[in-house]
Amino acid sequence: MFYEYNGTVGVCVSHLYDNMQQVADNWRNGKWMTCSCPGGMEEVEIYSSYGDGFSWAGFSCRKCRAVDGRTLDDSYLDSQIQGEPQWHKEIPPELMKSDF
Repeated sequence: MFYEYNGTVGVCVSHLYDNMQQVADNWRNGKWMTCSCPGGMEEVEIYSSYGDGFSWAGFSCRKCRAVDGRTLDDSYLDSQIQGEPQWHKEIPPELMKSDF
């Protein structure tokens, strides 16, 4: 799934989309989601192509379409991995197309 990353403030906007075009269509709308499912959120790896690209451990809920939107504090920065993860390279190209 895809989300909007605001590199100016280091925040992933918490609404999840099916493809990059949906992110582009909703850019800077600030749609914030909170998971209220009984099972809560699952652990995921979050990737941002901002800068040279990086990823970190986070949480998301497929049902609520929410990803944790916490600011990247020192604990995130210490645990982030630089570069593009292999799973991101394997995303079908049609999902990556957008009018950005």
